[in-house]
Amino acid sequence: LTGRYRQVELAALAMGSLEFTYFITMALSLSWADFRDSFFHLSFGDMDYCFLVAANIGAVVMPWMIWYQQSAIVDKRLQPCHLNNARQETAFGAALTQGIMSSVIITAAGSIWRTAGRARLPNPNPPTEIGEFSAAVSARLSAHGGLVGQVLFAGGLLGGSLVGA
Repeated sequence: LTGRYRQVELAALAMGSLEFTYFITMALSLSWADFRDSFFHLSFGDMDYCFLVAANIGAVVMPWMIWYQQSAIVDKRLQPCHLNNARQETAFGAALTQGIMSSVIITAAGSIWRTAGRARLPNPNPPTEIGEFSAAVSARLSAHGGLVGQVLFAGGLLGGSLVGA
């Protein structure tokens, strides 16, 4: 290897590591009792719910990732004996991206649920703009994590943006 691919890979991993903050913001934004109760009452019999699950998975694991993985194998000059490790890395990465996606959704849902108040849900005016969403998440995270919670969520947004760019 020339080191060029490895340098880009390390830079992307460093930027993407900021997204791990979403796991912390998820813990700050929800009630674990509500999470546990709703986790065991999933609505897989509801086709709209199944469509939402499929859409979320499709939004995270995209076809271009497969093409990227193929080109990464070529760029790394991997041999057939290395393919098993490459497959394991790909499986781990797919599971990790699903975990990050879930933590963002849970952070948002927990924040909006708590900000709107259970008595008014479904909220007649759910957040539709990024500013409204940000205000709901910020209010919840400042209540439980203070400025640290807000900075962590912003760090996750920054990490995702840098990797996406």
